[in-house]
Amino acid sequence: MRIKIILLFSSVMLIQAAILGVFIVNSLRTQLMDDYRVRHQQMTDLLSCEIEEFRKRMQTFSIIVLGDRRLQDFLLEANGTPPNDEIRSIIRVYMNYAPHIRGIYLADTDHYVYSNTVTPGMHSFIAEKMPYLEESAGWSSSFSEDTVIMYRRVNDLNNLVEKIGALFIIIDRRAFMDLACRILPYYQLLAEDFLVGHNLPQDKDEYTFFHSDIQNWQVISWIENSSVYRSLNILPPMLLGGFGVALLITAVPVFIISGKLTRILIKQIRGEEMKRKALELKTLQYQINPHFLYNTLDCVNMLARKNGTLEISQYVTALSNLFRLSLNHGQDFISVSDEFEHMSNYLKIQSMRFPGMFNWSAETDQYVDDKTILKFLLQPLVENSLNHGLRNSIEEGMINISAKVEQGVIRLEVRDNGTGMTPDELAKLRCSLEEPDSEVNMFIKGGFGLRNVHRRLKLYYGDANGLVIESEWGEGTVVKINIPEGEEHRENKT
Repeated sequence: MRIKIILLFSSVMLIQAAILGVFIVNSLRTQLMDDYRVRHQQMTDLLSCEIEEFRKRMQTFSIIVLGDRRLQDFLLEANGTPPNDEIRSIIRVYMNYAPHIRGIYLADTDHYVYSNTVTPGMHSFIAEKMPYLEESAGWSSSFSEDTVIMYRRVNDLNNLVEKIGALFIIIDRRAFMDLACRILPYYQLLAEDFLVGHNLPQDKDEYTFFHSDIQNWQVISWIENSSVYRSLNILPPMLLGGFGVALLITAVPVFIISGKLTRILIKQIRGEEMKRKALELKTLQYQINPHFLYNTLDCVNMLARKNGTLEISQYVTALSNLFRLSLNHGQDFISVSDEFEHMSNYLKIQSMRFPGMFNWSAETDQYVDDKTILKFLLQPLVENSLNHGLRNSIEEGMINISAKVEQGVIRLEVRDNGTGMTPDELAKLRCSLEEPDSEVNMFIKGGFGLRNVHRRLKLYYGDANGLVIESEWGEGTVVKINIPEGEEHRENKT
């Protein structure tokens, strides 16, 4: 009888352990795969944004080179004559702009090629591309296995539709590879006549693929499905050990071990969730629309044509400060005083672009300047006031920005006297702040920049600390941010 009882008890415990083990493993397999998919897609989107930023920096650099008056004059008069020492020196200076630039080549309309370096096969490549050049930059990875070439047409600054030559910049392929390897282990960067990265795996059923597209460039990444489940291999031995202990002692240790296993797995899942939210926040910050920056560079180029040195100096100074504060050594937080300086530099640039359209004032009290907050909070709000509040106003507008500490709360406020919003427009805008990007009507007044700041505030400071928007038609708009003192540098809440 005792043996029968022991066998019955053992059979019941074995069945319970088997059912529990199958349930836990299947549940965690689904949870882990879903989490990996979300996180890996966000990493792929992040890499796509990084590649786009690098590409735009190189395109901006090429605009500076092709707009150099000395190089313009040389192309107009060269006619096959080798470049003199001054032109060689100019090209050498531009080559030192970044360590990944291997060579700079100029070609005139007669297909004569000029450079400081000699790269085998480059003349043939230039002759092949010359008939198809456009004003926008082209990219090619077909020249060699270790380089990428950016090329574009050079137009006369005095007659912007007249082609006077072409610019070719040889870039070390490792500039793209190093950037990608810091984020993803397996990837491909694709565009027309452009391919950098790893070969796609042959057995596609064993992998999960992810895609991200920006400006006709595509990033593809992938993960091996078996690697996702590797962390679950420890579960069967642990469950078997727990079952053996339960048979030797009582059923209590089974529950203790199961509880410990559950806490370990929950901790792992929470850790993955925190990483996912951090990646989501990083992707959101990369989405801040930089169109005003490139408009400013365009203004600098136009002023350069007019040989106006004072205004150029003012633009470049404000823009340099804007870059410095934007980078902030890679940190996500910034002091209130630095955030106000960043916002002031942005307004200086916009006031030079749109003289007489608006004035602004910025006020902070002595207790708030050294407080640390999430960066890039004020500039999108001020940009929203300009684009949607003051741009269509007949009279000169006014923007007031303030920061103070009041009753244990850091209060930031952006107020304008622009056109304001009707109650219906205000209601739609408030609703759009809570909607996913895929469901947002992009024509809603002021939607993107405000939604970006709203979501970042909620990610870091909790759901109760988003934007507060007030507006009246014909009176203006007020956008408020409230951050509880003591939580201004708190990590994002789960």
